[in-house]
Amino acid sequence: MFRIPQLRRGFAIQGLQGAAMMCVIYYVLLYLQVARGISSSAAGLYLIPMAVGMTAVGLLSGRLAERGWSARTFTVSGTLTSALAFGLLATIATDTSLWLVRAGLLLAGTGFGQLIGQLIQLVQDAAPRHQLGVATTGIRFFQTLGNALGSAVFGTLLLRLYAADGPGGEVSAIAGLTGGPHGEAVRAFVSATNVVFLCGAG
Repeated sequence: MFRIPQLRRGFAIQGLQGAAMMCVIYYVLLYLQVARGISSSAAGLYLIPMAVGMTAVGLLSGRLAERGWSARTFTVSGTLTSALAFGLLATIATDTSLWLVRAGLLLAGTGFGQLIGQLIQLVQDAAPRHQLGVATTGIRFFQTLGNALGSAVFGTLLLRLYAADGPGGEVSAIAGLTGGPHGEAVRAFVSATNVVFLCGAG
């Protein structure tokens, strides 16, 4: 299967998309809890705009395909939209409007929604008939692999950046700080998160 260019590209993009989606979900929730003091259950509600964006694009993709949008068009548009969402999230600060965070998540959902279904279709159209099941399972495998690698790479990057700029200690210790050290730690954490989102955009 790896001899077929469309499959190679589809698997690679799905892996990157898996890493990017994990980055958005995990680090936006972490930002909301650490920098804004929002509880974990309330922070989870902020993912609703991303889910809405993914659902809306999923419903519209059939009509857009009828109007001439190819799988390649969806792939290019989806990756660009996702990159814009990461760029927007990379601008958040300790006092950024939470509506801007919601807008970034909605935009991310719009980008991811264009990729998820279309990459499966792209791979299924290109795969040999006798390997259709393997190719379909493979696309999900690369998404899961991207989730795992994205968590490891982005997590390591965040911790290294925070350790270099922060007051020391682990991110989990920020909640126990008070006064000036707490503000310094939160600013260092948000700065590290911004770099992570910029890398996600790339």
